Amino acid sequence: MKIIHKISNLQVKRCFVVGNLCAARTHKGHMKKVESQEHYLRRVATIKDKVLRMNEAALDKIIGSYKKRLDAYTAYEWHLAEVSPSEVGVWNRAGELPLRWTNHSLVETADKVRRALGRRNGFKRKHIRAAHAIPGILKTSIDVIQNEDYLLPIVFRCDTGTQGRRRLKHKMKGDIDDGCMRSISLAVMGVKKIKVYFGTPR
Repeated sequence: MKIIHKISNLQVKRCFVVGNLCAARTHKGHMKKVESQEHYLRRVATIKDKVLRMNEAALDKIIGSYKKRLDAYTAYEWHLAEVSPSEVGVWNRAGELPLRWTNHSLVETADKVRRALGRRNGFKRKHIRAAHAIPGILKTSIDVIQNEDYLLPIVFRCDTGTQGRRRLKHKMKGDIDDGCMRSISLAVMGVKKIKVYFGTPR
């Protein structure tokens, strides 16, 4: 893990809101379909413009549906950092993946997802979020998500923050709080270093 420089918690809050609005779901829980990279980039630009006009109170209202996340985003110290997929892990059952797929590091989660994507019939459970989100990211945005400051994954130091890996046996240096599907997609493509926002208790 490489710490690059300190950032404000406002940057992290904006990142969370942009990322979640970009991944807005349909009434069935799947991500809204994005037809092309051009369509995706237009969507990101529109949402980012909207979010950058919001004050912190408006952002907090959106994030505050999960108070533990809002409290951590507000109180923690944040840095732009670079991590290896072997150093971080995703939430317990991220994207409705099986528990055994998320118990280890991001690189191992990605390996299982890569194998599922390579099968003729893909994921056995076709209705889960990951089965729709990850192929969509690979198709439309995999080569741009690390170049956009407001789409970087948000990561907490192990067992802090929202503790999304609290019940998992294998501990990593960092726990991905937001951007699990984006992170898995990057690791599926073999990216060795991922830019993230890394939070630690003050």
